[in-house]
Amino acid sequence: MLNTIEKDGEHSRLFRSTIPKTHTALRLETRSIMCEGAVTLLRCPHLLVHFATRCGRNCELPNGPRFELGDTCAACHPSYRVHVINVKHELERAELMAQLRLAVEEKRTQDQRDITHRLTLAQNQCIQDVIAAKRLRTPLEGVIWPGKTEDW
Repeated sequence: MLNTIEKDGEHSRLFRSTIPKTHTALRLETRSIMCEGAVTLLRCPHLLVHFATRCGRNCELPNGPRFELGDTCAACHPSYRVHVINVKHELERAELMAQLRLAVEEKRTQDQRDITHRLTLAQNQCIQDVIAAKRLRTPLEGVIWPGKTEDW
């Protein structure tokens, strides 16, 4: 759980020894009277935060249990990230192809070469982005949610 490192007045700093470096948001200064709830650490650098009660001070994170979940949020899931990358690069490719058709129609050979080169670079960039998006792997087995058993 959490360990109190230093305390001065009504403020205290709380740290968790097993928090990955990507979850620095948990290393925030908190007040002794604060919101109550739970925080779930994900494999990506995001958190699932549930506030059970609010203290009125707009705390970023609630005071309460911390869980770890071996899964990512929807926005960081590899299949979604690949989809977003493909949509972005397809739009770029469609624009470049329209420019290329215009250059061919107007018989501008130097522009044709430049646009063809840009198309190749865009395709290579798309491949690199997809490879990077697939690096964050989700677990092969099903995810066991905090408070649930394997057979649930």
